[in-house]
Amino acid sequence: MSNHVSRLLFAVSGSVRDQRKGEELHTIMSSNQYKCTRCLIEFPSLFYREKHRDEFHGVMQYKCGFCQFKFVRKSEVKAHFMENHYYFNQHKERARALMKNNEHIQKLGKTSKEERKEEQRQMKENARKRKMDEEETLKLAKNSNLPPPKRSGPWYCSVVPSTSENVIKVDCCSRDTQLKYSDWTRQCSLGHCKIHPGDHYMCPPKKGDDDELEEYCIPCWTNQEDKDKRDWVKKVNTNDAVEEILRCSECNLYWHRSCSMSTKTRLFKCVYCRFGPTCRTVAASQNCPYSMFMEERMSTFLGTGFGRNNGLSVVNFCRRQNAEVQDMVPAILLQEFLAKHGKSMEYVERATYIFQRRDKVDVIFFIMFTNEYQDHLGVKYCLIDYLDTVPFFNSGDRKNIKRSDVHQELVLSYFDYMRNIGYRKAHYHANAPNQGEDYIINCHPETQSYLSQKNLEGWYETMMKKGKKTGIFKKWMNFERFKKEVERNLQNKKGVTFSPLDIPLFHGGLWQKIMMEVIEEIRNKVEQTEESKENATEKRSKKTKIQKTETEKQLFLTKFNERYDQHKEDNYWIDLAPPKSPMDPKFLPYKTWCNTHQVLGDQSDFMDMCAEEKLEFSSLDRAKFSSMAIISKINSLDLYSICIMLPLILVPPPSPRSLPPLFLRK
Repeated sequence: MSNHVSRLLFAVSGSVRDQRKGEELHTIMSSNQYKCTRCLIEFPSLFYREKHRDEFHGVMQYKCGFCQFKFVRKSEVKAHFMENHYYFNQHKERARALMKNNEHIQKLGKTSKEERKEEQRQMKENARKRKMDEEETLKLAKNSNLPPPKRSGPWYCSVVPSTSENVIKVDCCSRDTQLKYSDWTRQCSLGHCKIHPGDHYMCPPKKGDDDELEEYCIPCWTNQEDKDKRDWVKKVNTNDAVEEILRCSECNLYWHRSCSMSTKTRLFKCVYCRFGPTCRTVAASQNCPYSMFMEERMSTFLGTGFGRNNGLSVVNFCRRQNAEVQDMVPAILLQEFLAKHGKSMEYVERATYIFQRRDKVDVIFFIMFTNEYQDHLGVKYCLIDYLDTVPFFNSGDRKNIKRSDVHQELVLSYFDYMRNIGYRKAHYHANAPNQGEDYIINCHPETQSYLSQKNLEGWYETMMKKGKKTGIFKKWMNFERFKKEVERNLQNKKGVTFSPLDIPLFHGGLWQKIMMEVIEEIRNKVEQTEESKENATEKRSKKTKIQKTETEKQLFLTKFNERYDQHKEDNYWIDLAPPKSPMDPKFLPYKTWCNTHQVLGDQSDFMDMCAEEKLEFSSLDRAKFSSMAIISKINSLDLYSICIMLPLILVPPPSPRSLPPLFLRK
């Protein structure tokens, strides 16, 4: 008992001591009597002012041989050169040549007294102008009652126009200033098809600034008969925009947007002039069991050599979705599907982002969107909806680790986690994209080679063989073997044959899309035949309508059966093996909340955001910048989620209505 009291008194005395130290520090910091004569910054004592003067306003005796940036000490130049030039791929050749010739550090001559006075006067003038600009912007913001004007230019400030007449030399790298953005795949406004680079598309006349931009591919625009097609504009899907050049508001150096590594919207400052951490890496873990499970499993797979500087990070977002069955199936089979599946289907949509740290930046190289049905006719199903990669995974010295093996292991890690939490069935469709087509990631590198349909199917089969060998999969089969197995089970039922009802129904799945495509094809064909008849406008009797429905149903089943052979080998059905031992309790999913994001949790919204904000992955530099911009959105959400997690843990779970819109109840 006395030991407990002594510990309590020690804790109280420690808190009082810390409080006194805080009060003393507050009194010291509140009396800033010492001011720097160059940058007008105030300090609490002469010691801090002298230290600041030596660090920031000392005599610049050395300069970097690559970017001509000046420093006080020789060690600072070397650290700057190694961090910003030597290990960057775009600087590698020139930086190694300078290091070999011992020209990466250059010593400067002593400046004269007049030059130091002029430099001091210029710094004071810049500080005064900067302070006046800030006061003026604050004054205008307070006095103006009108809403802020809409930005017409890019969302980055300090943008310097680069034209043939105004030639700018950048200080960040040796690349050209006229860096064009890549052509990207547009989405048709109807949502069914895509507009590839170089294709023609149609846009309606824009009447006001608030009108949403509509873009139709040529086939969809031709079939739209209810729209007024006057004054429509025909365009070509090309991108003539040039990457912005930013000018630092402190040192006036010029930077490419992808080299700036900044998402500031006002008064851009380069990496040398801004203070504080830059949002380049994913913040502390989400405390999500799924992310921790995948990170631990991938760390075991990669082994030694992958640590803090080149390890993987996993971030995921999930949200509940509800799909109406009547919107997923044709009307002629609606009653049969309603009797089997009910009126609606609930599922969880999950987005998984995989990062690898490269040059102190977490770079995205793998994104996967999946759907999870917790009760699909009494069975738990998980399926891969979209999967996309870019070739930015770096194995370092581990030459035996191939990029394709890492991608396969990531997919197996997902299925391994799903089977450990009770899922027993899996499904996915191997649909190889065309060269240059984007499924999730915006603007792949031009040098990236896409797998053909045959090679993609072989890649998935290799992955499934690994899964069966390691005990994740119990068995797997393509659609041809799946159909034969269902027909074998239907042999006992007389007069029953294989039909679309025997294929599991998933929202946005392959066979659900095929059903809607077939019924639309039939209706277009029927409308064309009816228009050719003279009595098409006459009313038909009820018996004739029933006969038409039966004929349309038979035609649908015939057309649908023709699609079996086309897709007998490109979609797979998997039985997940039950785990032999229970999973670690720290990986069990929470039951109170799930982390979600309005943009990053949706595939189409993510692609629209990347296209609007010009976030592309056509090169490693742009991938670093785009990943940094995405990380800033993730980290800002992490700060908000921490504030929400604490009440959920410390107090009883609130009702679903009281939860914020970013978090959903499971």
